[in-house]
Amino acid sequence: MSSLDAVYPPFGTDVTSWTGTNFLTNQGVWSEYHWIVIVGALAMIAMAWSIGANDVANSFATSVGARTITLWQACCIAAVFEFVGAIALGGEVSKTIAGSITSLTFFEDSPEIFMYGMMCALISAATIVTVATYLSAAVSTTHSIIGAVMGFALVYGGSNGVTWSKDIPDFPYVAGFVPVILSWFISPIVAGVLSCFIFCMSRLTILRAENAAMRAFIALPLLIILTVFINIFFVLYKGAKNELHWENQQAAWVAAAISAGTLVLSIPGTLWLPRRHKKAMADL
Repeated sequence: MSSLDAVYPPFGTDVTSWTGTNFLTNQGVWSEYHWIVIVGALAMIAMAWSIGANDVANSFATSVGARTITLWQACCIAAVFEFVGAIALGGEVSKTIAGSITSLTFFEDSPEIFMYGMMCALISAATIVTVATYLSAAVSTTHSIIGAVMGFALVYGGSNGVTWSKDIPDFPYVAGFVPVILSWFISPIVAGVLSCFIFCMSRLTILRAENAAMRAFIALPLLIILTVFINIFFVLYKGAKNELHWENQQAAWVAAAISAGTLVLSIPGTLWLPRRHKKAMADL
């Protein structure tokens, strides 16, 4: 019996007759590690709440600030799509945090330490994000949980407890703590460049044109299609790749088809907006 089998019953085992160290040998109930599961679940709920409370500001601050939607509408939309996003794409990030910051094989002989460490990481990250949210401070929930996981790995195993960098067969072909840190610096730069490019193109071709409103009405469906395509593609290719096993070409075609359907659905609204704009201008 391996050390993992001593703590977790093998698949298909009748827990009422299993005699591993994690169960009472005569009753088949959890014993010394049961409290970690319960406290970890409570910490998980607190972490999920704090992530939702803090990340809603990141997602909807611009929309609420521009008075496109109200704060209550933003919370309702976020309640649905934050959950859908976590289900669709959260698995990949969870695997990165669980296996790329510290190696699971490092805790093979003491999995209970890994359980305890992850529980402490959840409590620490949930506390930091909750306090920051209360103080109206925008913090990164990803930074918080990765720092907490690295902290307990350093305490238990020193520098050997942290996976600094390792090669993997799939994109981005490298994993570990160092690539995650690099992504924190690369992502804002890339996002800033793309945002600058899109805004400059919009200002040049739409906002400064004589018929700016009409051009905006034409460009709106195209921007919606592009946004839907990118989101659907990554959901299919990354979030659901373990279930679908699709190549990137197949995911791209399905995302394109869904985007085309979105275009068809947006046509009535696109036809209504010019009339609404014309009426609003007449009322001025």
